[in-house]
Amino acid sequence: MFAEFRRVLAYPKLRALIRFSREEEESLLRLLVEEAEITAGTLQVRLVEADPADDAVLACAVEGHADYIVSGDAHLLSLHEHAGIPLITAREFLGILEKKPYPEGG
Repeated sequence: MFAEFRRVLAYPKLRALIRFSREEEESLLRLLVEEAEITAGTLQVRLVEADPADDAVLACAVEGHADYIVSGDAHLLSLHEHAGIPLITAREFLGILEKKPYPEGG
């Protein structure tokens, strides 16, 4: 999942939406490594027939008790939700983050 995240960060469409520097990208990746919940990877999901590799994303989200699955992948987004976890676009996720209040002192 880390390799996939790094690969996706390089997408021109995402870079245009988020607009972060190389240093910010590296900081984000470091934060992800430090703060990510590593899942066992034992859950098997067989749901995305058109692209079975996407099943790993669903399994990871379930194992990690994710609040959202953020993706631009049409196969995943067509599910709308999996195991109670909403599948949303990066733009939708940014909108959610913009509405959340910052914690005290943050």
